[in-house]
Amino acid sequence: MKFDPMNDEQPSKARRVAAFFTTPAKPLVTPSSTKFSRVQTIATAVLVAVVLWFLVASLRPWLWFLDTTPTGGDLGAHVWAPAYLRDVLLPEFRLTGWTHDWYVGFPAFTFYMVLPSLYVIIAEAGINLGEEIWAHLGVLTLAGFAGWRYLATRHNETIDPTSPSDKSSLTIPQRLNPVLWLGVAACTVAALCLLQILNLFDGRTVPTGLFGDVTYNDVTFDRAVAIVAVPAALFVLAWHFLDRFWISRPSARFIPSGATRLAIAVTAAVLGVLVVPLPYGIALKLIVVAGMVALPFAAFAMARMGGLAFPAPALAAAATLLFLFDRSFNIYGGNLLSTMAGEFAYSLGLAISVVYIGVAAKGMDSQRHWLAAGVLLALSGLTHLFSAFFALAATFALFVIPPWRRNIWRMRLKWTLYTGALAAALSAWWVVPFWWNRGLLNDMGWGKEERYVSALWSRIHFDYDFLVDNPPLKLFVVLAAIGAVTAIVRRQRLTTALALTCGIFAIAFVLLPEGRLWNVRLLPFYYLCIYLVALLGIASLGQVVLSKARKLVPSRKQPRLITVSLTSIASVAILAILVMTGLPLRSLPWGSVDDGTYQWGPFNSSEINVGSYWLEYDFEGYERKNPTSGGGGTSEYMALIETMEEVGATYGCGPSLWEYNKDRLASYGTPMAPMLLPYYSDGCIGSLEGLYFEASATAPYHFLMQSELSEGPSRAQRDLPYGALNVDFGAEHLRQMGVRYYIATTEAAREQARASNKLIELVDSGAWVVFGVSESVRVEALRELPIVVTDLDVADVDWLELSVGAFLMGETAPILATEGPEKWPRMSLETLTDELASARVDDLNYPGRSDRERAMYVLSEQLDNLVPRVAINSDATSDAQVSNIVRDQHSLRFDVDTVGVPVVVRTSYFPNWKADGADGPYRVTPNLMVVVPTSNHVELTYTRSPIQWASSTVSLIGLLALVAIPLRRHLRQDG
Repeated sequence: MKFDPMNDEQPSKARRVAAFFTTPAKPLVTPSSTKFSRVQTIATAVLVAVVLWFLVASLRPWLWFLDTTPTGGDLGAHVWAPAYLRDVLLPEFRLTGWTHDWYVGFPAFTFYMVLPSLYVIIAEAGINLGEEIWAHLGVLTLAGFAGWRYLATRHNETIDPTSPSDKSSLTIPQRLNPVLWLGVAACTVAALCLLQILNLFDGRTVPTGLFGDVTYNDVTFDRAVAIVAVPAALFVLAWHFLDRFWISRPSARFIPSGATRLAIAVTAAVLGVLVVPLPYGIALKLIVVAGMVALPFAAFAMARMGGLAFPAPALAAAATLLFLFDRSFNIYGGNLLSTMAGEFAYSLGLAISVVYIGVAAKGMDSQRHWLAAGVLLALSGLTHLFSAFFALAATFALFVIPPWRRNIWRMRLKWTLYTGALAAALSAWWVVPFWWNRGLLNDMGWGKEERYVSALWSRIHFDYDFLVDNPPLKLFVVLAAIGAVTAIVRRQRLTTALALTCGIFAIAFVLLPEGRLWNVRLLPFYYLCIYLVALLGIASLGQVVLSKARKLVPSRKQPRLITVSLTSIASVAILAILVMTGLPLRSLPWGSVDDGTYQWGPFNSSEINVGSYWLEYDFEGYERKNPTSGGGGTSEYMALIETMEEVGATYGCGPSLWEYNKDRLASYGTPMAPMLLPYYSDGCIGSLEGLYFEASATAPYHFLMQSELSEGPSRAQRDLPYGALNVDFGAEHLRQMGVRYYIATTEAAREQARASNKLIELVDSGAWVVFGVSESVRVEALRELPIVVTDLDVADVDWLELSVGAFLMGETAPILATEGPEKWPRMSLETLTDELASARVDDLNYPGRSDRERAMYVLSEQLDNLVPRVAINSDATSDAQVSNIVRDQHSLRFDVDTVGVPVVVRTSYFPNWKADGADGPYRVTPNLMVVVPTSNHVELTYTRSPIQWASSTVSLIGLLALVAIPLRRHLRQDG
């Protein structure tokens, strides 16, 4: 017999079971008094404000507006990306493209999200009126509006919404009392005087207690005020205009809903950010912290939209503090430590996805807000791809949890399909090319984390000494389990969905196979859900207890009991969180440090959360790094930059490889500091190493060369046959890759470089010596035909093993290709593998090497005997000359005097390159291009591929739908 909860003929027990899973639970405790409802609203606002105040105070806000270039970890290299987008791609109306700055060229923003860099450019742009003018405009607008609203209310001159539900009854004020204008003038004058008084403190050190001693700077202060006050003023004015003027017009045909008014007001605030100009470094800092600062807002909004009653929204915001200041991981993403290591895009995407979950919880069963949900889902994925996984997992959880009525299933399915289709269309322009070209992603060989119990329960194993189990995971897992059970019993849909999402990521963490997606990148979602469900469970348990306790008091006292008790529960919980996270941060007000121990009231701790100190170190910037005992620091770094600019001006532009020396490079702010050589030299001097290791298939060969040319290399990619310092052999590889300069710092590397006849010493700046690579050219005619290896999957490890094996042979290596003209010699991968297996001998042993490394070594020793090598006609070769080489950002052109002789172009291969005047380009080892000229002039252009045009068309259709659907809806309503 089929269950039907609406069928009274069902057995009573069956009806009760069905009703339990299909009927949402009613709120257990809700104050009937409007007075106490307002008190709860005020209490929520105060608690959320305390959470935000503590968060901002712990993030050193006085450093956000300091005009320095942020550094530290990956963040110090992220400086390059927004500037390249601003200076190169946007003027060409591109969001993705090609750059020669890293890895002898790689597809910029094809395999890494572009929106975070775009956010930086938006924050940087503006109208240059000066910081002081914008600060005064923003403050005076807010002050004047506040004065007008206050006096207008007092004198009954404001619009009186006699019936909030009937918008047509609202009227426009016919006159304004002069007292209103006097109030506006008084507020504006007071605000102006306050700003002028504060400017008198310029250059003085002010003890702030919570922030420590801060040196006041009027320019920095004006920037901070402007970037806060101007967007806030535009938000308030836009909301007030729509709420009090637009909807009061009797002739208004379009009455915006609350969500629409909020969206318009937020857009106005974004425009406020646009008009306030900011130095590049400050804009980058603000975007770095934006995701963390927005996360409590996002969690609060999610709880409110999910229908959770007081005090759950405030506790949801507080739960994010546990996550942001979690000290158990530092590069997985989301928390303060990860963000300061460079994962700020992860933080931004996570905040957007949390808001999306709230919209989905509110709109899925009511068939509303799917347009907003689709936009948020697309934004989360385009901001950081992993955050879309979180949003999709939560969508699945919201879809499958009760109630399970048939009509509910249909509504949820329809909403999910509409939302998913819109999000897919809006993000297709980036996601589809990413997926289409995924075979050219580099696999860094991240090892799967298999300490499952530690990661999901006890957190007793860590890779670094400064990582600890704080907050204690066991405690919050237990609280989350209790919260999940309570949510299921009370049928709290959002909390139940978050608990299920937590389980999804725990299972995915365990079952995900080793590959390009490192399973630890899923752990932040698990931890965030644990903290959220634990705190929401506390709120729910408090309501359960009060539902029983209120029966013991008279009904007239119940609203007061409910409000006071729930506020007390939330306050105690938030205070406990502030103490738990604030002691290691040492950021609680009126705290003190005595002999290395931080004391705050009865609590003390000797532990330190290094996240806030990392933020201070990073945001002080490249400009404020002091030398260590071994040298280094800002002055030495800037001397290196100036030296390379002079080298480029004297000897010509080109890529460089710098010796990796962790201690010296770290003294500049980050071991990645020289990656900014193209940033400071306007693209003249490239860096062979770049930040986005997975985004370039040339990255493995850089790490191999770095190992040969550095006394203390990083060797970041796993399973590569790294060799010891051998500068002469490394110089062969520099010529093979078309690298123009080698920059050495250690004495051992300098001595070997000076002894090599392949390198020419150019400049000795003391800390660094710059060598030119002799006979290194960007484009050159070949002396042998490339050998096409058939049946080769370029996305498989076979290509990497073959290319690295050939690369280890140096300049004598045969050139292997994935395809080419019919006259090129060919050899199948299967035949090559069989002959290679038979050629192996027992004494070929490489102790301590992985199977892949041994295979690469064997290839390097046997490949020359296995492949057919065909020399090009010697007379043609001697006459084949390449000249007039001109390289632009998205093109490379040259002349040849002999048609038909293959030419190697020492730029990384990518299928978007198209040749005019030549056949090809063809991908050859290690990851370069070969063309066969059909005319004397050859031009290679990095084009938009057909898949990009097709996916961009889909996204354009999605944008048109986003505008047309609500417009059509309102036209129907008006008709």
